[in-house]
Amino acid sequence: MNRAGRLGDGPAAVPSGTRAAERQGLMVARGWRISRLTLGTLQFGGQRGRQDDQASIRTVHAALDAGINVIDTADSYGSGHSEEVIGKALGKRRPDVVLATKFDLKP
Repeated sequence: MNRAGRLGDGPAAVPSGTRAAERQGLMVARGWRISRLTLGTLQFGGQRGRQDDQASIRTVHAALDAGINVIDTADSYGSGHSEEVIGKALGKRRPDVVLATKFDLKP
């Protein structure tokens, strides 16, 4: 996989073919190679009690090191705090991650 999980031949490219990707715990859909697991970040915003930014950053790094390349967040998680923490954690690794988010149109 290369930038943002797109198929390509960059240094982090996965061998072509669905079976090779599956052996590495990846799913292939419409040209995207994404990990079978997603890191959910509701707690990064402090939604369920005490929140620790440094622990959240370590969690993101551990997930990336384990091959997880999809992170789920929302602007409502701590009024955007979760997204801020993820941004700090990703740094230069941002191009290697697929971010999934959602939002609410209610005023």
